[in-house]
Amino acid sequence: MNAYNENLRSAVVTSLQSQSLEQKNLQAKQDSSMFALYHAEGATITANEKLGTAQKDLDFKSDVQSLAVANSNISNNELASATQASSLQKQAVSDVAVAASNIQIAANAVVKLASDIGSVYSIVNASDFDSDIYMQAAEARELMNETAYLSEVTSQLGMEASMLTSEVSSDTVLNESKSTNSAINNILKIAENEFNAASQTVATDNAAVSSTSAKEKVAEGNFKYLSVEANASSDAYNSINNELNLGLTVENITETSFDVDFKSVKNPFESTTNPVSKYYLFVVKESKSSLFSISTAENIIIKESNNQQFIEIEVSNKAKITETVNFLNVNDSGNPLKDTDGKDIDLGVDYVVFVMAVYTDNYKRTINNFSDFLSAASPSFCITQQIQAVNSRTIKVASVEQNKLKDDEITVLEKFNNALVALNVNIVTPNKTDSDVNFKISFTAPEQPSEVEYRCMLLPVSSTLPKGMLTAESMGNFYDEITSMEAIAKEFDPDIEEIQSRIYQTQLMLKDTSEAKEVKNINTTISSLNKDLSKIQKSKDDAIKKLTSLVQKKKIGFYFNLELAEQVPVGSFLPAVKASEKANGDTTEVTMVAYIKPGTTDNFGNMLINGDEYMPVILAVSTATEENQSKFTNALSSVNARAFEYKEN
Repeated sequence: MNAYNENLRSAVVTSLQSQSLEQKNLQAKQDSSMFALYHAEGATITANEKLGTAQKDLDFKSDVQSLAVANSNISNNELASATQASSLQKQAVSDVAVAASNIQIAANAVVKLASDIGSVYSIVNASDFDSDIYMQAAEARELMNETAYLSEVTSQLGMEASMLTSEVSSDTVLNESKSTNSAINNILKIAENEFNAASQTVATDNAAVSSTSAKEKVAEGNFKYLSVEANASSDAYNSINNELNLGLTVENITETSFDVDFKSVKNPFESTTNPVSKYYLFVVKESKSSLFSISTAENIIIKESNNQQFIEIEVSNKAKITETVNFLNVNDSGNPLKDTDGKDIDLGVDYVVFVMAVYTDNYKRTINNFSDFLSAASPSFCITQQIQAVNSRTIKVASVEQNKLKDDEITVLEKFNNALVALNVNIVTPNKTDSDVNFKISFTAPEQPSEVEYRCMLLPVSSTLPKGMLTAESMGNFYDEITSMEAIAKEFDPDIEEIQSRIYQTQLMLKDTSEAKEVKNINTTISSLNKDLSKIQKSKDDAIKKLTSLVQKKKIGFYFNLELAEQVPVGSFLPAVKASEKANGDTTEVTMVAYIKPGTTDNFGNMLINGDEYMPVILAVSTATEENQSKFTNALSSVNARAFEYKEN
């Protein structure tokens, strides 16, 4: 390779390496900002949930305080009445006792008078029987006897009235009223203190919501900014790779094969002759890509008799070449493809691909350069075993009661409780078969490698959640919006600018004429141009409005994806256990279950709130050892399962 080609390739490699490092750096920052956004949104949701709970508590304590105030008013009135009754009762006892004494004195006088009348009657009866005076004396005696009787009765009633008046328990009522009033006032004071404390809590939680919301918006802006930067870096890398490195990419990566795409080397001269006789592909570990050179490639071709460290591609006249590499059975030889170190292509290792073009002898003589062409490295790729995601349509949540579980379900519940114990999750009561169970989550597990576990996560989707937070879907729409806004501007802005320019030029014509007819024609033209401008502007505004309405459609109210699901800590997800399995044709259908119990939390670690809605999602995650984790790609069910309302038993 001559100095010019060496310098050119070095410049291309340096540019791609520099852009790749920048891309990885920005990707790392974007991932960091994504986790910061997730936690900021979680803090905002937690703050809003605390505020909602505090507001409910404040409303309840406000009602209690209102009742306490009403009861206190009644108690105060009752105490005033009891105090007055006690004072009047004492006066009544004295007055009735005096009245009874006076009645008794009067009764004694009446009795004495009746005795005297009786003596007079006896004398008259003896001396003047059956005379007029006798008749009058007899009548007087009868009347006096009746009067004496009534006076005795009155005296008895007076004594009874005095007795009954003294027995009225006004003092007892007053003492009880004082005690009751004191207790009611204590309750009122407690209710007021509780209300004031709840009010302060609401005020504090309001401030927390404001603070966390502000931090969440900062995190959202930072994530968007870094996402745009990362996308721009990726676009720059792709542009450099496409223009200077044959557009070399690796696509459609599976567990057994991948496609290598690159553009054919063009003949720079006016000739239809293909300058390349053969292409060779080499798979190189990314960690060693900087050491791979054309001399290394030539030595491999010369020494490797079984063609296992490279793939030979026949030349075609196509502008773009796509080669499917079945690395487990390269070129249908039955032998696996090896990398340039002579090692098998392994899962979980980062690789790159190089393309070597062998020029024809005629072309080499034409350019007076007998070196062949070696591309720069392709973007790196990693082959992993893709774990299948759970179909969200199979996820079902049913309300259950512990005492209605069947024997086989009790056994599954015991397995679930044991799984919780293994994770050291403290939501299991000592009596494993007697704990409360609120809901059961069930789903069908697809066929998987043996080392796979399922984690059930409950995402809050209640209507009380804060609005306007960034979601994975709205972030995707954000990218689409940027692209679409550019497309809208590209479609409408040239016409708008042209009409605005014509309006300006036409308005200038008014300065060069004073003839009424020409002025009228020019004004008519300007009016027509303004109508055209308004029409195009309206079409542009309608397109932007339609785009905005599409961006506003969401499923869940916060950012959540596979990377975030993998970081949800123990205690914020439920382990699923096998409940049953049955044959379904050539496959086995496995049903997995998990139980929602008191103490279960959502994905943010917040306790489930009675009456709120949650969406179940399932993360299928590899349980391989840490050094083998990179060989697997975990999977998350789509976030479109049916939400359920959580109700405590």
